[in-house]
Amino acid sequence: MTVRFLVGPAGSGKTHRCLERLRACEHDGRSAIYLVPEQFTYSADRELIAVPDLFGLRHVRVLSFSRLAWWLHERAGIAPPPAIDAAVRPMYLRAVLERLTPETLGPLASLRTRHGLLEQLGRFIGEVRNHGATNFLSGLEGIALASDVSPRVKEKLLALGEVFQEYDGRLRDSGKRDPEEHLHGVLPLIAAEAELFGRTEVYVDGFLSWTRRESEVLSALALAGATLEIAFCMDAEQPAERRRLPFHPVARSLERLEALLLRSGVVVDGIIGLPDGNPMRFRTPELVRVERALYDLDASHGPTAGKDVPAGSAIELRPARDPYHEVHTWARAIDRWQRLSEDPIRPEQIGVFVRDVERYRDALGRIFPRFGIDYFLDERRSVLAHPRVRLLLGALDVLLSSWRRSSVVSLLRNPLLGIAPAHVDLLENLSLELGRDFERWYDSSDWEIYALPDRSRFTGVAGEVVQDPIELLDPDRPRDEAASSDGDEDDGPEVDEPMRERRPRSAADANERQRLDEIRRRVLLPLRRLERTWLSESWTGRLAADSLEALLLEWVPELSAAAYEGVGGSGWDPAWDARVDEAMGTLLHELGDLWSDVPTQPEEVARSLREGLLVLRLGVTPMRQGQVLVADVQRSRVTGIRAAIIGGVNDGVFPRTVSDDPILGDHDREALGSIGLRLGPNATERQEEEAYLFYIAMTRASDRVLVTWLGADGDGGEATPSFLVPELQRLFPNTSILTEPEEEEDEIPYAELQNSGELAPAVLARLARKAREIAGARKITEEDHERAVTNDHFLIGIHDDPTLASVVWEVGLGLPGLDSAIDDILPEELLGLVYPTPIPSSVSRLQEFASCPFRNFAGSTLRLEPRPVAKVTPLETGTLAHHALELFLSGASNVELAQGENPSRTDPPAVLSVDAIRERLAVIFGRLEHDKDYRAFQVDEASKYRWTSTRRSLEHYLALELTRLSNSGYHVMRRELPFGLEGEPGLSMPLPEGRTLLLRGKIDRLDVREEDGHTYALVVDYKRSSRTGLPASLEKGIDLQLAAYLLYAQRELGLEPAGGLYVPVLPSPPREEKADPGAVNALQVRAHGLFLAEERTEIDGDTGILVSRGSEQILPTKARRDELLDTAERFLRSYAHNQRRGWVEPRPLQTEPSRLPCDRCDFPTVCRFRRDRDPKRRSALEGMEVVQ
Repeated sequence: MTVRFLVGPAGSGKTHRCLERLRACEHDGRSAIYLVPEQFTYSADRELIAVPDLFGLRHVRVLSFSRLAWWLHERAGIAPPPAIDAAVRPMYLRAVLERLTPETLGPLASLRTRHGLLEQLGRFIGEVRNHGATNFLSGLEGIALASDVSPRVKEKLLALGEVFQEYDGRLRDSGKRDPEEHLHGVLPLIAAEAELFGRTEVYVDGFLSWTRRESEVLSALALAGATLEIAFCMDAEQPAERRRLPFHPVARSLERLEALLLRSGVVVDGIIGLPDGNPMRFRTPELVRVERALYDLDASHGPTAGKDVPAGSAIELRPARDPYHEVHTWARAIDRWQRLSEDPIRPEQIGVFVRDVERYRDALGRIFPRFGIDYFLDERRSVLAHPRVRLLLGALDVLLSSWRRSSVVSLLRNPLLGIAPAHVDLLENLSLELGRDFERWYDSSDWEIYALPDRSRFTGVAGEVVQDPIELLDPDRPRDEAASSDGDEDDGPEVDEPMRERRPRSAADANERQRLDEIRRRVLLPLRRLERTWLSESWTGRLAADSLEALLLEWVPELSAAAYEGVGGSGWDPAWDARVDEAMGTLLHELGDLWSDVPTQPEEVARSLREGLLVLRLGVTPMRQGQVLVADVQRSRVTGIRAAIIGGVNDGVFPRTVSDDPILGDHDREALGSIGLRLGPNATERQEEEAYLFYIAMTRASDRVLVTWLGADGDGGEATPSFLVPELQRLFPNTSILTEPEEEEDEIPYAELQNSGELAPAVLARLARKAREIAGARKITEEDHERAVTNDHFLIGIHDDPTLASVVWEVGLGLPGLDSAIDDILPEELLGLVYPTPIPSSVSRLQEFASCPFRNFAGSTLRLEPRPVAKVTPLETGTLAHHALELFLSGASNVELAQGENPSRTDPPAVLSVDAIRERLAVIFGRLEHDKDYRAFQVDEASKYRWTSTRRSLEHYLALELTRLSNSGYHVMRRELPFGLEGEPGLSMPLPEGRTLLLRGKIDRLDVREEDGHTYALVVDYKRSSRTGLPASLEKGIDLQLAAYLLYAQRELGLEPAGGLYVPVLPSPPREEKADPGAVNALQVRAHGLFLAEERTEIDGDTGILVSRGSEQILPTKARRDELLDTAERFLRSYAHNQRRGWVEPRPLQTEPSRLPCDRCDFPTVCRFRRDRDPKRRSALEGMEVVQ
């Protein structure tokens, strides 16, 4: 027995030496084995025979450890126990966790429902199988006696031992084994083949480390007489104290293997250091320097030390905007290397290495084919994208969510069901409008569409009929909950609008409803029958699995290419479909075996299947000649790469930042090691392995390396390049790193276009931007078109080149759809129709315009509306509270309120007891319960609860407010005070060009106090919850509502503004430790706004509803108040002027780093704003013409 270690850095010829010696064995007829990682077996086999004089392998075997085990069992005539798939393990673990008591699980009991726990426990079990001692469970008992282990760690490790023991018992009872157990029981088989291995040479290559079982197999092979030569990728000449970070895990593997061999009685014959006079892989000095100096803080040694290595084309560093732009950068580089290089590189000699293949899948599928790049995605592919898996998961999600609408709609959208997307949209809209959700989805009766209430109307001053300005679904009502959701704004301009009469139901409507009901019955009712029968008959796991398979067959009898229309991606792949079907069948069969005679619940089986499918990954067909490799660097192991692209080199991404294992942390591993139960690498060791992977990626190619990274993450935030990017620049000071990404695909200059696939986007983009300039300023008319058809010379007037003129002509006809330089200012002839004189508007409309001009244009000018939803929203809750308060604070008696009278008296009731308040509110809510505007509160139990909770919250608020009014010097003057409406004057403000803004609205309440001939005015605006931000938000132009109301009170009513308050009428209870049940203001309600310091006591009424000191809400002087009111007027005039100017650009105002008005916009489907690319406004007046 002979064991030699072959040690050398990347590119030193280790693999080349192994391949040459294996070929010599094949030629000489000597038995040999090439032992490599599983994912390397195909390419290693291909590399071995990639010489002219070798046509096949007869004496040499290319094996992985799992294939070696299978081969040994086959030679011995022993069939190993069947192994479960890794996707089946979560189902076994779920059954284990559900049957172990909380006392047994200890600290794991609280984690049972945590997402990802089963996958983490599965990794722990796999690690025990790979690295743990065969007597792991008995050895674990010693942890209880360990004095240097904390009680918490002991409890956790013992709980993990209980889980492992229960899991192992269930697995053995089923006659199965774990996939990691393929090497268990192999050592006796190796010993039995001593005669064979005594004349066999074994070359081990491509491993960073070995599991405990694999190391034992290597030792057993040596003891059986095999000659082993084991390759290690590290610098043999570098002393341990100067060893670079990527080589730490390799050195650790070498030391541990050597120690195991010595304990087994095997002596290492020697270490062969490379390169040993052989030429290295790298063909350029730049790549030699990368290998020698990467991760070396002192790169003053080695073959390139002291040399000024110029940075040529061998090293390129490129940032990218997003994954699509990054893949486009790769495609251009690959196209350049294949077609435009003086020394062209074949596709199979190019590799793209990343750390996360999944994030690039879609971009690769779109961009690489456009460049004619055939590529191979080397990965274990998730089955989640397969439509049949999505169909099963969709059905399970419906059961798990108790038939929630989002889950049902997602199921119906599966393309295999053959339902047109438009029909699913209609069914979803109908369910929203009728409030159908949860159990109502499978109601066997027809969905009868009940009549919605007519929209209220009122007659304007000129006699024309317009919409009610305070209706529940007022299109002028701000759609931003943070604005005014309480029904206090007007309807905006009184423009003629067709009456929205309800049209009678037509035959087409009836047919459409019947078609939708057929869809519901065909798909949903069978699923409901399955669920109902399951519950009533207590199905076993076997019967449940069989019934789910039968349901899938009922929905989709057979798969075909036609069934995959609309699925997307690469279309129907019969081979892949067959593999997925087989894997799904195996999963369902395993589930049936797991609970073959045990009654199960749908939730239990659904969760188990769902978790199994989530981790199910299948290998793909091996790479073929003529394909570019795209792979996770950890998975792929290929030779012969001339050009490599290293993608996604961002901080924490590549190299990946390793975190401590949430189940088996480093402290736990340390405790296990103290009793001789060492498992796999800890977090520090795994982080060093990440450095090794980056080193391997950077040294994979012989000719060229392109390094790319992202400038922004998936959410549009800034992404930082890895610290290795500046290190590469340190190695090559002459290399220029682009500070900005290269041009987008449609912005690349014509002279730099490489591929015909790039031509169309570039030409179309330029023509779209320049067609008006080329073709002339005036719009092409029908008369022009007729002249062009009859007179070829007409085209000459557009451009001298008739061919180009013809293209420009065609683009000009479709210019509105192609022109990316859209004019963001509406034409004056249209504005004159939209805006009358004076220009009526409201504060909320102008604030909405400031938040985003296009959002205001879509909602207020185009009058687009979101689809109706029978759901209680903050708008409905605020409107209900507002209406109830209006009735409560009127002077009407309870009897008058119950009789439905609408009194106009303004005197509120005196201080009432809690019981009296509760009684009065009960009368009011009993009256409003029959109001058609509040029918949404009767849709379901959650809505009914909102109705009751609103009444209870008002009880608390009114008890405080009546006390405040009785103690305050202010009394209620008007409720629901309109201005600019109902014959009342509005607030006029001058605008440029002789125009006038007429501000309109409705003030919730106006309280007044008289003193020394002055009448002080306090504006009260009801809000559902607390507000903050004033006066800073006013000075930024964001919150102008109170200021506008005070300006109206001052200018039109002649009152002295004392302040304005936002009052939360549905207060949230404080935390228990802050509550003071005996206080007047027990809920610690805080009004927010602006008020004169001298008026604070009169307003507060000793209730503590106002801040007492140290806040900018307290205005020290009237001059400060007037300054703020002037600021508000300047903003309002500027907004109105720019709105009238026709500015409709989709350019939202960003007031906080991570928030945009887009988050709550109703019109994203018609907006062209791109969150991660297009400019945002940082201040309210940015982009506007400011009116002083």
